[in-house]
Amino acid sequence: MSKPETPPSSPPPTGLSGCLVNVGWMLLGNAVLLLTAASISMHKGFFFSRADAIFWATAVACIVLRYISIARMQGYTLSGEPATMKHWWRYTVIFIPIALVLWVSVHIIAYQSR
Repeated sequence: MSKPETPPSSPPPTGLSGCLVNVGWMLLGNAVLLLTAASISMHKGFFFSRADAIFWATAVACIVLRYISIARMQGYTLSGEPATMKHWWRYTVIFIPIALVLWVSVHIIAYQSR
């Protein structure tokens, strides 16, 4: 007798707070980073502006929200697997250099357009 096949399990539903945390680090954080990067690229004043502070505060917030998603909300990867601290570490190690390259690039654009 063969064992009946069970359908692949989907991640358990998270509450509203878990959903907001995930939307924060996945969608809103990246949107704010892109918008502030655009603002920095058009900035003609002093090297470090409010947009720079918002950019880096948002970058830190994305990392913290991803941590909260994994550590407190039993977060999942995009493929539906339970996320671990190894996922958070990989996200952080990849995210910070990308944010830094974006930030430096838009400052170069702003400097050259003066």
